Amino acid sequence: MSLGGVAWLAGVLVLELGYDSSQDDLPISFSMLALVAGLAVGWGCWTSASNLETRLGRIGLRSVGGCSLLFGVGFGLDLIPDMFLAFFLSYTVGLFLLPVAFLVFGIGVTGSTVYPGWAKWLPYAVFATAVITYGFHALARDVWDPSDAVWFGVLGLGWVILGIAIASMRGPEMPREAEDRPSATAR
Repeated sequence: MSLGGVAWLAGVLVLELGYDSSQDDLPISFSMLALVAGLAVGWGCWTSASNLETRLGRIGLRSVGGCSLLFGVGFGLDLIPDMFLAFFLSYTVGLFLLPVAFLVFGIGVTGSTVYPGWAKWLPYAVFATAVITYGFHALARDVWDPSDAVWFGVLGLGWVILGIAIASMRGPEMPREAEDRPSATAR
């Protein structure tokens, strides 16, 4: 999952530096890297969700995974010329669904004993960044008009940290009586 975040950050760098794979010597584009990121993060979140002990945490992480997948696929469809669905999918998911999925995930892991405590702030930070950047963009453009790179950069960093947090999750504690019982292999 962290690999997806790194691919996304590399894509944001390509996008912000203004490289164009059709005109420059760069063999890769933002759309390609976004597709790889969406697939990696989507798969990682979906498969890791079963390790969480709360239903809302599992729903939230699977929602983050599904939205990340759709977000990446939306940008990947941008590789097809004149594909309006690409714009519609990527921005609908990126502006509305993905931030809400992070919020649901954050609420779901607030009381978790499995998800690491040092990373419980992360879903709220990603949600707040989306709301603040696009809130200012839509409502207070005269005050501050952030570029997409602000939201995209925080999202990529969030995916990297989320991958590290998921990798460091510990399983649910074994009940005390389970430790005292002899195992089937010890007999």
